[in-house]
Amino acid sequence: MKNLKTLVHTAHSELKKAIPKIKKSHLYEAIASYCDFQSYAAFQASCSFDKTQITDDEIAKRRCFDRMGELGFDAADALVASQYLTTLQDGLCELSLDGIWQFYLSTSYEERLASPSILETIMSLVQKGDLQAKLIGLVLATEVLAEYQEDPDNRSGEYWHKKRLINQKLNDLQAEVADNYSNTQCYREFLDFLWSDLLNSGPLVLPSVDVIKAYTNKFNESTKREWTSFYSENPYLVIEAFNYIQHYKDTDHVVISHDLYFDWYKAVVILNPHKEMLAEIIENSVSDNEKWFWYFFGLTHDLDVTQDAHIAIHGYTGEEWDGYGPMEAGGYDGISLPQISASSKAEMKKAVISAMS
Repeated sequence: MKNLKTLVHTAHSELKKAIPKIKKSHLYEAIASYCDFQSYAAFQASCSFDKTQITDDEIAKRRCFDRMGELGFDAADALVASQYLTTLQDGLCELSLDGIWQFYLSTSYEERLASPSILETIMSLVQKGDLQAKLIGLVLATEVLAEYQEDPDNRSGEYWHKKRLINQKLNDLQAEVADNYSNTQCYREFLDFLWSDLLNSGPLVLPSVDVIKAYTNKFNESTKREWTSFYSENPYLVIEAFNYIQHYKDTDHVVISHDLYFDWYKAVVILNPHKEMLAEIIENSVSDNEKWFWYFFGLTHDLDVTQDAHIAIHGYTGEEWDGYGPMEAGGYDGISLPQISASSKAEMKKAVISAMS
């Protein structure tokens, strides 16, 4: 709810011109009712937003109108206030998104499995065009489904779910497995929706992580991006979600664009520099200058992608050879960089220093 104070201040500044007696305390109550809470106290107490909110603007306005009436405002003033709150829709969605993010950070797999209605709130934001809600929903759904599939007991979930539908009596384990399947069904449906949406949308239909913003802007890319701070401390979670949904339907269709994938991939490398990952970024960079940019970035972390790094590995296990068993050559082959001018190299060195600062 970090933006609520700003929203209330904005609304109060505007509405007091038409409704002189309105106070900020009235607006806190009005916003709470608009978001389907009985009071502002209930709104404050809710940190998970584990219920549907603002799924219907007209119903939300009616709740606000009624609450303003309870606070002593006549019908004309209540109507003005309730209609004005619809202009704050984007800000109210941000409040819901903050609540969803707190739910994501504070809950375990078991709690998420038991709270599938959180997807209703996410879906309501996604349908309003909120790309950040789409991103959080994607990671949340893929994490739940991946963990569900890792439990071998759940492999028979659909089977026992169908048996229960025909009223067959289940033992405790069978019932638990059937429950797990039922609780994950909404996550599958949500992922089906996202898969279809991503498949039919243009490139970069999800936000990129803001930790790469200073790096990306060095190359005057024409691609327009929306930025997010969500997952900025652990971008690998987003990479895992991309990999999951890319293979979700077991087809060759590309649902995550190359540029979007490598935006998040670069964030992983920025936070945890790694030689082979740097080489992959360079090999997938279109601009020769960008290739050198990432080369110089690697050097600041004592990683030279042009140098070979060969080691002896065990021929069967792939682990470093310990003197026993078959030995093979493993490790890393250095890559070749394209030719650019001395001035361009100097510019890229400065760009790395600037971006890292």
